[in-house]
Amino acid sequence: MPKLDAWYQQRAGDLTPKGVKIVQRAVAKGSLAGDAACRILFEPAMLIGPRATVDELYELAVICREIPFTGDYGIWDPVRAALAVAYRGLTMTRDTRAIEVEQYLSFAENGERPGPPVTSGAMANRLNGSLMATFRREFVSPMTLPVFSYLIEKQRELMIIWSFGGSHVWPRERVDSELAVCADLLQDYFKK
Repeated sequence: MPKLDAWYQQRAGDLTPKGVKIVQRAVAKGSLAGDAACRILFEPAMLIGPRATVDELYELAVICREIPFTGDYGIWDPVRAALAVAYRGLTMTRDTRAIEVEQYLSFAENGERPGPPVTSGAMANRLNGSLMATFRREFVSPMTLPVFSYLIEKQRELMIIWSFGGSHVWPRERVDSELAVCADLLQDYFKK
């Protein structure tokens, strides 16, 4: 994924050595060849994305749109989460490109075409926090790689919930509050 690697390298100057190691790991071990490898590949997008500019977020979304759906939702989910990061950032800044990015959130469910977000079935359960129940709120410090990956998984799920509009159980305000906790815990990966 040369374009994704280039996107990561654009922002590497903002990262501490600890953050740079996350990017290096993603480039060395990440791929679209399986669920775990794809999660590793997109960890830097989840780390960097919330701090990216609107133009960088849109660029990330364009890169993600070029990734085909292979029929494996486990591989697609980290791609969807990166699109969710871009969509949230663009929406929060009232950037009109958010409308375009939103059309790709359910790319797989819409027959590999742009379309409205699909919030039925399994996604309805996710929006109500079915996966959030597996995450704890407290994290240990210093953050080890497994704890970092776990936190990124939580942030990934929160971004997806937010981008699909939230729910009565997980309204966007609650999601924003949890994302702020994640951002605070990830500060050590960025230069001051």
